[in-house]
This record gives sequence, C-alpha cells and structure tokens, in this order.
Amino acid sequence: IDSLSPDVKAEWIDGQPVYHSPTREAHNAAVQGLATSLQNYSNWRTELIIRVEKAMVEAGENNFEPDLCVWLASAHTFDGELVVYPRPDLAVEVLSKKTKKRDLGTKKREYARAGTSEYWVVDADQQTILQFTSENKTFVERRTYSRGEVIACHLCQDLRLPVDAIWDRSAMREFNQGLITDS
Repeated sequence: IDSLSPDVKAEWIDGQPVYHSPTREAHNAAVQGLATSLQNYSNWRTELIIRVEKAMVEAGENNFEPDLCVWLASAHTFDGELVVYPRPDLAVEVLSKKTKKRDLGTKKREYARAGTSEYWVVDADQQTILQFTSENKTFVERRTYSRGEVIACHLCQDLRLPVDAIWDRSAMREFNQGLITDS
C-alpha cells in the first residue's frame, strides 16, 4: 500500500496494486445518479455519510476504492485527516468488463468478511442493481432489480429507491418529491 498515493486511482487487492483507467460515461452516470438519490434520501430521512470513487476502505487484507460507499452517520464519525476508511455499511461497485470478476469475487467475499452489511453491484449498461445482504459474514444474493422496479434497502429500512431514479431525471424528481412530502 506504500506505493499508492492520493493522486493515483488504485486499490490493493490480494497483495497487489490494481490501477484503474478513466471510466466510461455509463459508469459515471450510474454513480452520479445513485449518489444523488442516496444524498437526497439522507437529507430528508436517515443521515448517511456517502463517499464516491476515491474513498479507500479496509476490507480484511485488501484496500478497495468502491465506486460508492455509505455509512450510517449515527454509527460513524470521520476526522478530516482520514485516508483509509473503515469498511462501509453499504458498498456499491459498478461493473465493467475489466472489474466484473473482482467485483463479484474477491470484493464481494472480502466486504462480507469485513462486516459490510449490504453490497450492490450495478450494471450500468443493463441499468440493473444486483443486491446482496450479509448473513454470518457471507453475502446472500437477494435479487436483481431492473428499470420499473424499486430496490428495498436493508441498511436503511425505509429507503425504497426506484431504479429509474438513478438514470432518469424525472423519476429522480418524483423520488425526491416523495421524500419531501412523506417526511
């Protein structure tokens, strides 16, 4: 991990640095839509700490930079000098051809072992979310959510996120309006 620095996009996986190239627009749009939706939920319901892309987290012997990670604010406080974050309560990875095997293999296994309670794997091309929840330090696949469906978050029991809100601004506005009027 000594070879990694804040200006390098890389992770420490199975004892080796893994460097990342810039991401595709489909990836960036998925991360931005999901982060915005979760931040809006956090503003109106349950306070969350949300970090995107460059937040390195510990997961056993590995150090990952999830595409998006979430912590319940009631259980965590981070000081301004923090560089390596504790394991997230919810980790999100957006698939690419290059990362799919690690996202569904090493990362899924190590997040579970580290105590992450929920893991989402987003397919930006198919516009789906594969949801896993933790049981006895292993992840159990719950289901794959597609456009037109609503993902029920296990970490935040009252979060019902329409998958459309991630990719469609009018669906996001409708989701946001529901957060405001229901609070």
